Amino acid sequence: TGPMCFVQGDVSLNESGQLQGSVHGVKFARHCQTLLVAARRGEDPVICHIPAGTVAVTQGKDLAGEPRDDLELFVQVQPQACFEIDEAKLDAVLVWGAAMRSVMMAGALEEALAATVGYALERKQFGKAIAKFQAIQQQLAVFATQVAASTRAAETLMVQSEIASIDVAIAKARIGEAAGICAEIAHQVHGAIGYTRDHRLNHLTRRLWAWRDAFGHEAYWQERLGRTLLADQTGDLWQQVTALG
Repeated sequence: TGPMCFVQGDVSLNESGQLQGSVHGVKFARHCQTLLVAARRGEDPVICHIPAGTVAVTQGKDLAGEPRDDLELFVQVQPQACFEIDEAKLDAVLVWGAAMRSVMMAGALEEALAATVGYALERKQFGKAIAKFQAIQQQLAVFATQVAASTRAAETLMVQSEIASIDVAIAKARIGEAAGICAEIAHQVHGAIGYTRDHRLNHLTRRLWAWRDAFGHEAYWQERLGRTLLADQTGDLWQQVTALG
């Protein structure tokens, strides 16, 4: 069937079978042959299967330089191409996507830390490696603690047979926050060379910035986590937090 994209955004399906709406930032949409489009038929969620050639694609790219396209949909859909789906399954797409991006960010952070420590040991200023300066050591210590927390959050997801949405919320929020802090430190330590296309650092940090926004920015997941904890009727926040492990 060829490459397929899942598309979710402000899309509606009217009574006459007209699928219409706009979706922004669909990864690799230009390369897909078919689209699975999440839409609303009234208040009910549906999934429609349509050929990619029936939608208008405006090509773009994200901070990492990877394809991220905008779609304009105005398509007549056959009844057999659409089916109803419950909200929980739609949410599962977001949760699993956030889980995958969290693990990817944790790996990129580990690589960025290794590159930054290595550069600090090699780069010399005033007759000694910049890693010998206390200000740099402090920055690297902050970097390392952020990476350690991110790795732990990612490992929690990887050992579970069934991923809990609350664990994904914690991981995506924590690792997303670390991505901003660590990318800033990495570029401060590297200086101008880290921004050049020939250097591997920016290939890590640009992806961190792009992945940070994918499947929900940390602010979204922080709010969702807060709502989940507030929904618990026991009122014992400490017990809820410690039970997470």
